[in-house]
Amino acid sequence: MERIRTDEIVRHLEMLEQLLKQPLPVELKVFHAGGGSLLRFENDSGEWCFPSPRRLLEKVQVGRTSIPYVRQLECFAALIQTRVDVHSIPIEGGGDMSLLRLRQVWAIADSGGDILFLDPDSNFSVWVFYHDAPSVARNASNFYEWLMSATPHAPAPPTQHVPRDVLRICIEDALRDYIRHVLVPRALVNPGEFLTTIAGHTVLNRDEGKIVDKLADLIVSIHELDPQRDRQRRDALFDEIARLASAGGPSPS
Repeated sequence: MERIRTDEIVRHLEMLEQLLKQPLPVELKVFHAGGGSLLRFENDSGEWCFPSPRRLLEKVQVGRTSIPYVRQLECFAALIQTRVDVHSIPIEGGGDMSLLRLRQVWAIADSGGDILFLDPDSNFSVWVFYHDAPSVARNASNFYEWLMSATPHAPAPPTQHVPRDVLRICIEDALRDYIRHVLVPRALVNPGEFLTTIAGHTVLNRDEGKIVDKLADLIVSIHELDPQRDRQRRDALFDEIARLASAGGPSPS
């Protein structure tokens, strides 16, 4: 299996976020960091090939336009509107998706001309664009749910292949996003505070004990342990995380 350097993964993921002007869902980052882009997955809607983050940035040809892979449905939407002068396409099962909304989605995989995409307008739910129809179908509420319903066509890489620094970035991003998009708008915390949601939730000040770094270390450690062979060690780490969330800081050494 091809090994991709961690710094290359991080750089390409950052470039994707700059292109899209929005953070990628955490589960998609972990998927690519763990080698998911080297695999094919199959579900009821097809067999899907996932390009690497570098390939998502590379341009593909749609009609007469060259555009980054991840944004290709912007061109498909424009072509559909030009050909038939409509402003939406049907959703399988009922309803329509506007072409304006289709222009904003992110292509992440393909299968014989059909395209798997994330819809930022609906909390990154997972959809299929059927090229021949054209039409769309909702596959899952999020990328993690989609992966749980799909079957890999190659052995999944061992958990420890997810680089530690990439996993740490994902954990910190998830915590920050939860604060920024859920807690702060609801006036539940001040912008300068951090929240842990691992075992219950407790608002903590980042300067007091550096809780995010501590949680990242613990979760990375759990992530690398075998659920059966290292059960006692995993249980001890889960207990430590629970103490962090309930007491507001590391347990005494």
